[in-house]
Amino acid sequence: MEFNKIGKELKETVLLKLKSIVGSDYFRGGALLFLIQFILFFDNYTNDQIFISSDLVSAANTIEPLKKFYKTANEYPFWNPYIFSGMPAFESLSFTPLTYLPGELLGRIRIGLGLPWMFKLLMHIFMAGLFTFLFLKRRGLSQVISLFGGIVYMLNPYLITMIVFGHGSQAYSAAYIPLAFFAISELWKKPSLANIGFMMAAVGFQLQSKHIQIVYYTWMMMGAYLVYSIILEFKRKREAIVIGKKIGYAIVALLLAFTLAAVLYLPVHSYSEFSTRGSGAGGGVGLQYATQWSFSPGEMMTFLIPSFYGFGGSTYWGDMPFTDYPNYMGILVLLLAVYALVKKRTDLNLFLGIVIILALLLSFGRHFSLFYSMFYNYMPFFNKFRVPAMILILVQFSVTILAAYGLETIIKDTKKPEKQKKKKKDKNSAEKTLLYTLSGIGLAAVMAGVFKNGILSAFLGIERTIRGNPVPQSAAINTLRFDLFYADFWVMILILFVFFGLLYYRTKVGLKPTVIGLAVIALTLIDLGRVDNKIIGKVPTRHASFLEKSTRQSSLVLFFRQKIDSGEKFRIFPVRDLFSTKEFAAHGIESIGGYHAAKMGIYQSYLDISSINRSFIEKYYKVEGNSRQSALRLFPEQNRKAIERDLAGLSMLNVRYVVSPYPMLEPKFKLVQKYDSKESGFNFPVIYVYEFDEAMSRAWLVNKAKVFDSHQSIIKQMRQSDFDPAKEVLLTSAPETTLDPAATGEVTDLISTPNKVEMNVTATGQMNLVISELYYPAGWRAHLDGKEVEIKRANYLLRSIEIPAGTHRVLMQSEPSGFKLGLLLTSFGYLILVGIITNQFIKRKKDKS
Repeated sequence: MEFNKIGKELKETVLLKLKSIVGSDYFRGGALLFLIQFILFFDNYTNDQIFISSDLVSAANTIEPLKKFYKTANEYPFWNPYIFSGMPAFESLSFTPLTYLPGELLGRIRIGLGLPWMFKLLMHIFMAGLFTFLFLKRRGLSQVISLFGGIVYMLNPYLITMIVFGHGSQAYSAAYIPLAFFAISELWKKPSLANIGFMMAAVGFQLQSKHIQIVYYTWMMMGAYLVYSIILEFKRKREAIVIGKKIGYAIVALLLAFTLAAVLYLPVHSYSEFSTRGSGAGGGVGLQYATQWSFSPGEMMTFLIPSFYGFGGSTYWGDMPFTDYPNYMGILVLLLAVYALVKKRTDLNLFLGIVIILALLLSFGRHFSLFYSMFYNYMPFFNKFRVPAMILILVQFSVTILAAYGLETIIKDTKKPEKQKKKKKDKNSAEKTLLYTLSGIGLAAVMAGVFKNGILSAFLGIERTIRGNPVPQSAAINTLRFDLFYADFWVMILILFVFFGLLYYRTKVGLKPTVIGLAVIALTLIDLGRVDNKIIGKVPTRHASFLEKSTRQSSLVLFFRQKIDSGEKFRIFPVRDLFSTKEFAAHGIESIGGYHAAKMGIYQSYLDISSINRSFIEKYYKVEGNSRQSALRLFPEQNRKAIERDLAGLSMLNVRYVVSPYPMLEPKFKLVQKYDSKESGFNFPVIYVYEFDEAMSRAWLVNKAKVFDSHQSIIKQMRQSDFDPAKEVLLTSAPETTLDPAATGEVTDLISTPNKVEMNVTATGQMNLVISELYYPAGWRAHLDGKEVEIKRANYLLRSIEIPAGTHRVLMQSEPSGFKLGLLLTSFGYLILVGIITNQFIKRKKDKS
């Protein structure tokens, strides 16, 4: 009986708690936000549709071999051998399971409940809106206005584009910007253990979400907020000890947040100096490369009219390559943000205004290089990033928050004055302003209709260039551009007319604030929803099962898989148009090509010098057109010396097979297979597979070494004279023991996995073992008969170790520098976070009792 009584009381308590939660403003707001994004992505939820963008499909497929290794070997695959002759997998953030806690939880929920494939991605869109809504509610704004802010940020075309085009980590990290800013503002307002825990979790989970550039921009904003707040505190003559306490709490929270992701960031930092992100001038990517995708000042017009510069594809005539979406935020959103800056100059609003100005100036990149280069040269780690336009996410967040305050202010400013307090001047002021505004909008509409042909002529006459190069100017494309622009112009006019009409009506008859707020939400949903749907419509969708079908083995893949399964160890060289494909990596076929935004710096340097990724085929003939419909014009005299240098490079990279959409004229290549488009899986008429018999094995012994004063001298020697990797090794320091020129040897029983390379080596005298794996001292250790030995950089790219006479066992193991320390710090961070949560739970329980 006693147990039944306790059970009944517990049930009643739980039901009451659930009832209070469901009935709360927070739950209702969150439910509505979820419903809106559910409707926007209805097919993805109900029919398990996924967006078939190249980035999403390749990202999902290319890690399949690494996932397989992770599951079967039960260890992290630290090295990715399948692209670019091998590169770090963990430090490059290609495959980092169990490091992003919210993502892991969402992934397990999806699998456990059989939810759609895109559930985890789409939940981050919802989280972006929810965090904004919670922040605004906490700042004291009404339910409707807070909901408006959440909707605006959630439906931001930038976030939608990242989901649709397969850049999930950008959307993940951007979703946490409102929460991180919420946390630091709460901590500054009230330094406490609870707020340290809040900030630790918010910032820590964003760090775990892995898009380092978005995270970096968030930290820039948080740092600016701290500086701004400190200045305000001193202006208000607060005690130094109080200010110092707040600063101390913020620093502790940020350090603790970092521990939650230390297992990621310590290895990433170690890798940065070896990657393309840190191997350029000054330890960065290089200013010219960094300022690709700079936002041009002219494209600020897309803040007003989304298709002012076209809408991606052939219609786009802005200054950024491969751009498929506008940086549009909503016409009412922008208007309300400006109104907040003008009419409600609070500390927060002024700060957000400063963020907007600075972020805009930085987004201009090469268009305002003097300003950008100051940050590039002097701001720590800033020079690791490219795509300056990405910082516009801070503009979009700041505008969202300002728009919420602007809506609150304009509702207050347009309320109908009370009769007993009305003065004739006050009564007419707001009414006249709104009436003039409505008249101006109406006049603009009339002018646009009457002078449409004149506007069209002017529009067609614009000289359009991208980075100084003319863009397609056919009458059909320009007419399409105008139609897009003209349609968006009328949408803007109608939205503005309805909005100001409602405000005018409010001044006359006194519409309730909630009605105005809901009307603004409806207009914004129409505005942003229209743009978002155009973005969503640009990418085809398929059922999620397509991902499994896309990894099915074509006849081409099956040919290589049979070779691999029989024990052959080789790499392939995908020629020209195929070089950047990830198709081969998806099936565990090792390639010297591929794609990654942060490949090994020495490998990129080798590609830049040799150009084998771009112009290998051009040493035989000129390709006119593209490989789908191309003409090949044979050169009468080939530069055999240049060809031989390329072949020597392919040989030392263990390239046994060459895959080409063109017939190859190289006598050292033997045609072994031909596949049509159906058999190859590629959209080319014919794919040719050639065997290169002179390819070196994965490891070999040499008895001759040449020593140079620098690696630059080595690559110069390799490219300017006869170089035979089978006979000699090129080093920057002499071997400790002189090599025996008469010595011979062999390498047997070679086994390699993503984490190790091991082999038996027999030598009759002192020799040098060259391993056809990229040199990466921060991630690999070598042991000779159980004793650690030095790995030297050889032939510019590769690894080598010294081998004495006799039979030896060589083992190379991969372990990222900083991984163990990072894992220890992350474990410590989780213990601290759990401790803070437990402490607050006990404290609340005591307070209630």
